[in-house]
Amino acid sequence: MNPAPGEPQPSLELGLIGNCTFNALIDRAGTVVWCCMPRPDGDPVLHALLGKAASNGVTGRFASEIDALVE
Repeated sequence: MNPAPGEPQPSLELGLIGNCTFNALIDRAGTVVWCCMPRPDGDPVLHALLGKAASNGVTGRFASEIDALVE
C-alpha cells in the first residue's frame, strides 16, 4: 500500500492510550489512527489503519500539528 503524496507513511509502531472504557492507538506524531466508540468493541470511528482515504477525502484519523516536532 503506497500512501498518497503528502500522506504519512503507515507504520505499526503505535502506542495505546486509554482507561479501559476509551482506548485509542496513536503513532509517533501523536495522531490517533484507531479508536472505537463508545467501547473498545464498538464501531471504529478513527480507522486510518485500514488503508487509503475514502472517495470523499476522509482519512479516518485525528491529528494536531505539533510545532517543532522532533522524531
